[in-house]
Amino acid sequence: VLESWTKGFATGHDTDDPVVGKDVVELLTAAIKRKSLPLECAAVVNDTVGTLLSCAYQKGRSAAACTIGVILGTGANCCYIEPDAAQFGYKGSIINVECGNFNKHLPTTPVDQA
Repeated sequence: VLESWTKGFATGHDTDDPVVGKDVVELLTAAIKRKSLPLECAAVVNDTVGTLLSCAYQKGRSAAACTIGVILGTGANCCYIEPDAAQFGYKGSIINVECGNFNKHLPTTPVDQA
């Protein structure tokens, strides 16, 4: 379920079809069916998780394990594989840190605004 948009996205806010508070997989699945597209939504992941998974897929078992995914762009975020995630109640092993987008309430300097 989408809790909030970040990075200035406002899709659905001023319409009769809001997205916040809804299951984005259900919304995407419904849109795929409306268009009669021959595909299925298996997962919705953010860019850091997608980066980690694409590296693991591309490298396969012949290379060292990919254990982190990092995005440094308009924002910053990272994720990592936590082998002991189950003992902390997580259903998967990829932990998305969501370390970006904390700047809304921090003071800015002239350098930040340049």
